[in-house]
Amino acid sequence: MVKSTIIARVTDGLPLAASMDDEQAESELSGYKSQAKAIFKKLNSQSEPMCSIESGPYYLHYLLDKGVCYLCICE
Repeated sequence: MVKSTIIARVTDGLPLAASMDDEQAESELSGYKSQAKAIFKKLNSQSEPMCSIESGPYYLHYLLDKGVCYLCICE
């Protein structure tokens, strides 16, 4: 199940859009969203176009396409 989604620009990691989470989900996922932002800062045009990263009980899945990173945090 998808818990949260973030879309960011690859060149500078700038978030372009994010899903709206309720207070409980926001507090539960805050650490994982910080990890997602760290991933955005490390990505570049030479990065793997698809990746899944296990982090505790969640997975961070991302897809790079035309300079945009689509990332979701899933159970």
